[in-house]
Amino acid sequence: MITINSKFYFIITLITSVIFIIAGLTKLFGIEMMHDSFAKLNLPIWFGYFIGACEILGAIGIQIQKLNVFASFGLAIIMIGAVNYHINYEKEGIIPSIVIACLCIIILISKKK
Repeated sequence: MITINSKFYFIITLITSVIFIIAGLTKLFGIEMMHDSFAKLNLPIWFGYFIGACEILGAIGIQIQKLNVFASFGLAIIMIGAVNYHINYEKEGIIPSIVIACLCIIILISKKK
C-alpha cells in the first residue's frame, strides 16, 4: 500500500535528483556561468568538473535505498559550499538552503524506513 509519506518521499527524491543531475551536467559540460563561481572562490577549474561528477553520482545515489542517506549527506556538504558562495557573492542563499532542507527531509524519512 502506498501512503502519503511514501508519495511525498518519492516526489522529493525525484525532484532533488533532477536538480542535481541538471546542476552536475552544467558543470560537466563546462557552462561558463557555473565555472565562474569556482573561479571567484579561487578554486581550480578541475574542481568544478569534480563537483559536477559528484552531483550526478549523488543524484543517482539518492534513488538507491541503501545509498540515499550517504548520497544526501554528501550532497548537503556540497550545498553548504553553494550557500557560502551565494551569500558572499550573490547576496542571497535561499535556493541552496531549500535544497539542503530537501536533502535533510530525505535523510530523516530514509532513517525511519
